[in-house]
Amino acid sequence: METMGKLIKMNVLIIGMRGLGVEVAKNLILAGPRSVVIFDDETTKINDLGANFYLDESHVGKVSRAEASLAKLQELNPYVKVSVHSDHSTLMQSIRDGQFHVVCQTEMIINQIIYKQQELDNMCRASKAGYISSQTLGPWGYAFTDFGNEHVITDADGEQTKSFIISVIEKGETTRVYTHDDKRHSYQEGDYVVFREVEGMTEINDTKPILIKSCNATSFELDLDSRSYNMYNRQGIVENVKVPKTVSYHSWEQSYKNPAGSTQYGMLEPPDLSKFGRSEQLHFALFGITAFVEKNKRYPSSADVKDTVELARESMKAFHSENESNLNLEEVDEKVVANAIQFSACSISPMAAFFGGIVAQEIVKYTGKYSPLRQWLHFDIYETLPRTEVNREPKGCRYDDQISIYGRALQEKLESLNLFMVGAGALGCELIKAFALMGVGCSDKGLVHVTDNDNIEVSNLNRQFLFRKHNVGHSKS
Repeated sequence: METMGKLIKMNVLIIGMRGLGVEVAKNLILAGPRSVVIFDDETTKINDLGANFYLDESHVGKVSRAEASLAKLQELNPYVKVSVHSDHSTLMQSIRDGQFHVVCQTEMIINQIIYKQQELDNMCRASKAGYISSQTLGPWGYAFTDFGNEHVITDADGEQTKSFIISVIEKGETTRVYTHDDKRHSYQEGDYVVFREVEGMTEINDTKPILIKSCNATSFELDLDSRSYNMYNRQGIVENVKVPKTVSYHSWEQSYKNPAGSTQYGMLEPPDLSKFGRSEQLHFALFGITAFVEKNKRYPSSADVKDTVELARESMKAFHSENESNLNLEEVDEKVVANAIQFSACSISPMAAFFGGIVAQEIVKYTGKYSPLRQWLHFDIYETLPRTEVNREPKGCRYDDQISIYGRALQEKLESLNLFMVGAGALGCELIKAFALMGVGCSDKGLVHVTDNDNIEVSNLNRQFLFRKHNVGHSKS
């Protein structure tokens, strides 16, 4: 309830309305902040329809992606004020004035002005707002979170507190507690605990929450000098408590140059251990892509790989000269970096949905519930790329970004598929959306069937985004 109370007071700005931006907006609006402002002055292009599910052919070349998405986003939740900001200069002033609690940038919009992450993050830090940068660059994406120097986490994991029966408490400069042998405790180093009903060592019942310094399966060591306490006699219960913790984050300027320095373990943690070291390669590619966009006012293509790699090397060399770069990159994996660069202009639905869910949750974490990202996530699906040469020539259609990555032949196979999906709940809604955006079953030969014998209830509306209030009582499928 406390988290919801903070969330409904939040004002959030989302910059960029391609696939990722609209996914973040959709998920966040369903969660229920006070207001969501969207900004994107790029005119809708045909390939934008492959990832933004609120765009259609009538918008192409006529209206901005933000204006085209507004009406459908407003329908999602009548309790959230959704609006479009259309002027660059007043938008920047709104950020400086602290009108937003969180600013989420989902792309470097290149229509007239490149929106640089460093500048936006510095504005947010000055106005005490949270900043999130995330982009999907074809079959790869990243997310970065900066919640300032004094972000307070009130509940690090969202779990219910757990209590255990005590068997022994050993006095000492540090106090060791043993729980009953029948049940292993679930505490971790850094947790706080309180005691009650302890006999003998009654002083421990009256202490404030005590820090756990170390743990094993059936005992843990407390940051408590109990040498002056009475001897433990019998029984007692220990329970963990939620203690607010203040966490400091690095700025984009510092963390972009030295991403490993912003992590808990001094290295970029891979989301997939089979790709150990991949995050460093992708971050190196980000150096080059960012520099290329600033120089050329567009994203690189397959013809620009060599130039972009050189720009990445120059960036890393400059950061090393400032003693700020810590990528732990021994050598460049040319294949990984080339994949990151040549598809960077593309936006595909599956990656947008994946990062859209993550980023929306990061925005909710600004309330203090759960531990935010520290501070980078790089994730790719390069194992899905064709292993032979394919025809990637665009068709001038909504699937062009997908064709640019996977080729025409695969697109034709997707369009000819016949699928039967059971269930049209929260996950089913997302899958139906993905099938449509990817073109699954969309040719004369293809078809998607869906069935669900359940009816729509009011409680479904905050997570099943295809349903509206007037649908309540009707069949989901």
